[in-house]
Amino acid sequence: MNAPEVRVAVVGAGPKALFALQELHERLPSDARASVDVFDPAPPGGAVWDPELPAVLRLNAPAAMVDARFSGFGETLSEWIARTHPAHAGESFPPRRIVGEYLGLAFDRLARSPRLDLRHHRRRIHGLGTGPGLLDADGFDEVLLCTGHAGPGARLPEAVAAAEAGGCVDVRGAALTGLDAVLLLTEGRGGRWSRIPGDRLGLLAYEPSGAEPARIRLVSRTGAVLSPKPERRHPELGPVIDAATERIRAWATAMRGTPAGAVRPASPVSLDPLWRVLLGAAAEAAAVFGVETTGLRLWRTLLTGRPERDAEVWAGRRQAEFLRQRLEIDAGLRRPDEAWILGRLWQGLYREMVRALDRVPRTARDQRRFRAAAACQERTAFGPPAETVRKLLALVGAGIVEIRAGMPAGEFVDAVTTGPGVLRQPVPTAPEPARTPAPALQVSVTDFHDPLYADLHARGLISVRPGERGLLTDTDAACLRPDGRRTEWLACLGRPTEDPVLGHDTLDRTLHADGRRWAAAVVERLARPQDPRRNPRKEHARA
Repeated sequence: MNAPEVRVAVVGAGPKALFALQELHERLPSDARASVDVFDPAPPGGAVWDPELPAVLRLNAPAAMVDARFSGFGETLSEWIARTHPAHAGESFPPRRIVGEYLGLAFDRLARSPRLDLRHHRRRIHGLGTGPGLLDADGFDEVLLCTGHAGPGARLPEAVAAAEAGGCVDVRGAALTGLDAVLLLTEGRGGRWSRIPGDRLGLLAYEPSGAEPARIRLVSRTGAVLSPKPERRHPELGPVIDAATERIRAWATAMRGTPAGAVRPASPVSLDPLWRVLLGAAAEAAAVFGVETTGLRLWRTLLTGRPERDAEVWAGRRQAEFLRQRLEIDAGLRRPDEAWILGRLWQGLYREMVRALDRVPRTARDQRRFRAAAACQERTAFGPPAETVRKLLALVGAGIVEIRAGMPAGEFVDAVTTGPGVLRQPVPTAPEPARTPAPALQVSVTDFHDPLYADLHARGLISVRPGERGLLTDTDAACLRPDGRRTEWLACLGRPTEDPVLGHDTLDRTLHADGRRWAAAVVERLARPQDPRRNPRKEHARA
């Protein structure tokens, strides 16, 4: 009797794909095997973690959170670096290319397993079908989409190469990719850093190499900068975060009717209870730190990043002074302010918010509010390492970098990362005070970041709810159709599902359970008796 085999196509070779395939490997029965075809033009591990990247591009998340262990691979990233790259042992933010080596090795160990026949095809998938760049869904039992950042995206090292030494260059985008561009144009061209003696913040001075541009304008729509990650713990916040976590958990249980979080409300939910928890926790934290504030100032800061409209110093005005203040607060040299407090709370409560809001439909008003709050608070909660901010301050002080709001002038380096989800803009919502979503409106191919999702949408295999950008999936990552039915053979993980599922820009495999549930569902389907005369799973897969 032949051993049961499942044929799996995975579109995307980044960490989400790796972790999901590891989960599948661990759950396969001993007499079963999986034939896996992975499609991605980048090497396994993903383009973001390409082992050929310059060393100046560093991990923006703590190395301690990266864990690609499974039964065939027994080292965390930190353990593996200590053994193979001792010069970087103990670094919280090692070079990104080293992370790529680690992820690629984990993929290789997975491919060596006798239980998986894993092949990597270096090409991009644009839709379903049998022609070039298309995926023949009839050749697979399961299709898993892990496409990560949308679109092909220019490789940043090549994009900055044309900038001339001694010239002037605009970099569009002041988020993490914009900072990467600045470092490639300076440190990446031989510039060096030295610690300013006796400086209590550990500030740096920059020594030019002569190969960098004389002027780099870091340009974005708002001019707002990212706050540095804290370098020390702030135990005063612990009790506040613990209490707020319990309140969010209780609200989620009452909303869903179960503590397990599996039941999704049918009607849009008001987030007023969540806003009250966040503002209440912020008021408690302000009292702990002796910060005088008001509910209105906290609410404004939550949604806009500043406590008052005409704030003299905030992330989008006098940015260098604002960044220096962030370092002073973290070092205990300055009293915290509303922006710092809310950023730390957002970071501390994020895991619980992701769990509470998982696939919960929200009112149109709260969709807009949550997106505004997330845009502001994630700049504070999940910014670059403090050392990167010190480098930016050194370049501003040297007159090399200018940070401003607006649009680039002439030629520029594009450092804007395509937004999450599959649509460029959210699907319009029903007008208030309607309590149920309007039927999904017609969208065109150009509304999608990626033609793959435009094709799947045209076939009726996926759906996007009004007011959202990402496609809707079930808790095991199965794609849901416009009529609510499951596309059993098609699943999606990560950034394409943003809005229904939150928090995808992370290497923390414990934040979401969708990959584990997908693997369990695949194994469960593998155990079902199949009708050999037809494959009902591929309904609508053909044009």
